[in-house]
Amino acid sequence: MINVPRNGVLSAPTLQVIGLIGWAFIVYLVYDALNDAVTRAGFISLSLSGDLHPQAAAHPFNARYVEMPTLTLAHVIPGFLFMILGPVQFISSLRKRFPRLHRGSGYLYLISAVLVALGASYMGFVLPIWGWTLNQWVSLFSSVLMLYFLYRAFGYIRVRDVRLHREFMIRGFAVGLSISTLRLFLDWGQLAGLDFTLAWNIATVSSMPATLTAAETWIRLTRPVARGNR
Repeated sequence: MINVPRNGVLSAPTLQVIGLIGWAFIVYLVYDALNDAVTRAGFISLSLSGDLHPQAAAHPFNARYVEMPTLTLAHVIPGFLFMILGPVQFISSLRKRFPRLHRGSGYLYLISAVLVALGASYMGFVLPIWGWTLNQWVSLFSSVLMLYFLYRAFGYIRVRDVRLHREFMIRGFAVGLSISTLRLFLDWGQLAGLDFTLAWNIATVSSMPATLTAAETWIRLTRPVARGNR
């Protein structure tokens, strides 16, 4: 079973079950993001080599990336690292057994997060988008919020406040993970019969709040009461 802090709100077995369900969702969302990153990298590779089918290159969704392959790869590669290293930071057994590895991977994770956020913000304004112009600002806000949370997390671990470091790390990763939640919500919207643009708009404005709400709920359920538990 997973190791979770206890604060008396729920019983330990209940928290274990909730934690396992949460990890299952995280694994799915991370897999979806990694699969998308690999697919997009392969797509760009074919485009650069001239082997991409013209019909695929002309598709509105793909054409955006064909126009800026270098920028796309500069966003995809750090995004791959972000999704790989993010969950690793929350595995308590690895933190305890390999503290240096945890610290080193944490620095790499923060660097990848900065590159992802900068790339997403820039791409949101230079690549064509669907739906509301508001979607560009939602992307920018999400990137800034993620960097703010991770900046706070870095600051707290510098002063050895492990509890608050953990909480802001969870928030920061949740915001980054919302890109996968967006795709999930987009699929659900289309399955519900919504056209692509409407489903895209709804998914864009709701994915980050939904993921962050789930993270905040977990933080509050597992926040230790005693200051000595920090």
